[in-house]
Amino acid sequence: MANLLLVDDDPVLLDLIARLLRRAGHTVTLANNAAEGLALAQAQPFDVIVTDVMMPDTDGYAFTKQLRAHLPSAQTRILIFTARLQGPDKALAREAGADAYMMKTVNVERLNAAIESLMNGET
Repeated sequence: MANLLLVDDDPVLLDLIARLLRRAGHTVTLANNAAEGLALAQAQPFDVIVTDVMMPDTDGYAFTKQLRAHLPSAQTRILIFTARLQGPDKALAREAGADAYMMKTVNVERLNAAIESLMNGET
């Protein structure tokens, strides 16, 4: 299973998704904002970082750019996990350096499938 970092400013959703992913066998670390997420990502390696877009301090696109600029390993996969599903958002995620983009869901099977695809080098 994967070593995951979840970054989202919604503590209720963050806790719910973390519990579902842990139940599926993943190791999950939580960050409540982009600054905390960046510090954690620099301190230890993660297989996949799952981040929200709409956060108060730094949006998910800027956070993804920061990760790509500062991560010790370019092997870390980044999944933008958001409620935003407007046309340009997927392109913005790719331009920022995200490997995948998906709608927020509490469907753990769908989220696990996306994580496994990223772990297998698929996008």
